[in-house]
Amino acid sequence: MAIATLRAKANFSKGMRNVQIAHKLIDSESARHLRIACRHFETANRLNPEDANTLHEWGLALYELAAVSEGKKAKQLYKNAGEKYRSAAIIDVENAGILNDWGATLLAQSRNASPDKAIELKQEALEKFQESQARRPGLAAYNLACVYTTQGDLEKSQQYLNEAQEKGFLPPKAHLESDPDLANVQNQEWFNTLLSAMSDG
Repeated sequence: MAIATLRAKANFSKGMRNVQIAHKLIDSESARHLRIACRHFETANRLNPEDANTLHEWGLALYELAAVSEGKKAKQLYKNAGEKYRSAAIIDVENAGILNDWGATLLAQSRNASPDKAIELKQEALEKFQESQARRPGLAAYNLACVYTTQGDLEKSQQYLNEAQEKGFLPPKAHLESDPDLANVQNQEWFNTLLSAMSDG
């Protein structure tokens, strides 16, 4: 194996290790490890630019960093994350996970955007989720439910929440109860029936 490939793998592993550490911390310490992870992913990408997994994880780290940032900094981080997903999706065109995470990043970005921009971002997110669904049915079902709920289409929200449950892609009960994207359905009888069928784990 070429030395560059070995170095790329080593940097990718260091990046993943720092992401894992970040998930155990809060605020500035978490952000610090995410920034370190991004530097390792950048190095890994420079050494092996055709590795879609590196670009995907780099995009996820930038997304998490954007989520704890504000203003122009957050906007730029979201943009950078999208660029990594786009590059990853070009290399690995059948990877439903890349498209699903790309959509989730766009949806998160829409929450702090202006009304017109939020509509645009949600539409882009919807397209990514639909592409993901076409490649791996069920994977993006929960996220599709979130988008349709925010758009007021509660029938489709119910449809995709049921699909997420059937396919095994439904998040934990506590997540559904607190997800702001599902606010419009959290008082629906069918939603509470869905929750009652779930364990508290």
